[in-house]
Amino acid sequence: MEDLFPKNADGKLLRQRTAHYLIEQMGFVVANPTEFLGNDRQLRYKLLQQAKSLAVALEEPFETLQRLAFAVSKEDTFLPSDKLQQGYRKAS
Repeated sequence: MEDLFPKNADGKLLRQRTAHYLIEQMGFVVANPTEFLGNDRQLRYKLLQQAKSLAVALEEPFETLQRLAFAVSKEDTFLPSDKLQQGYRKAS
């Protein structure tokens, strides 16, 4: 893992500088996604997957708890059309 980070003259890792550079680049992508990605759907997908993985990797345990506790399941958001029609008929 240490090979991923640049080192200064005395061999110390420059993690903080690397992190600030990454934040700066992410800001550029957020501000100009179309300019950064163009029409490359595969690049967009890869970047999206890495961004999601990064968000999960960086979150603290309490943030994970909140994310999972307040997640809405598909069953809560999507109703079959016959259920919607039944509910509509009852309301009429």
